[in-house]
Amino acid sequence: MNYKKMKFKFAFTLAEVLITLLIVGIIASIVIPGLIQDSKNVESKVAWKKAFSLATQTMKTAASQYEMLINYDDRWTALKSKFNIVKICSGSTFGNCLPAGGITTDSSILSGCGSINLANQAITQVFVANDGMIWLRENSGGTNDSFNIGVDVNGQKGPNQWGKDAFMMLLDSKGRVKPSYCDLTGNSTSYLIN
Repeated sequence: MNYKKMKFKFAFTLAEVLITLLIVGIIASIVIPGLIQDSKNVESKVAWKKAFSLATQTMKTAASQYEMLINYDDRWTALKSKFNIVKICSGSTFGNCLPAGGITTDSSILSGCGSINLANQAITQVFVANDGMIWLRENSGGTNDSFNIGVDVNGQKGPNQWGKDAFMMLLDSKGRVKPSYCDLTGNSTSYLIN
């Protein structure tokens, strides 16, 4: 037998293939959850920018038309007019619009920025737009004061937390819109900048 003329074919063994697949699987299980979370953060950031921009443009237009938006109802009505509304809820019907667990916050709640749930007295009206965003109107006392409007940018989908997928903005009587302090993560402001 002449070994010099024999051709050897090299191939991977079954064990080598299985070890390679195991390593790829471990790396994927580490990397993929982070990529999914990053993707959700980007979606929330883009949706919040869209919601904030829409509110800003709506208030500027309404303020220029009416010189000053005298009361909360005027400002809320001006904002609502820009949406195709699927549902409007108030009082006992909040459950038809809000996520089942409400909108929550972490335990270090700032004054006046707690969880929003079915029993919450700070919210007077909620509406769901055809894009799925949930908009909340804060119960306010004076005529020309500023008031907060909240928006859950991905609607019923989780996590339904302030600063993650729910954000608050401040509307004043002159049509100015600002991110509100209710976001403990700081994302209401930082997402608009970055």
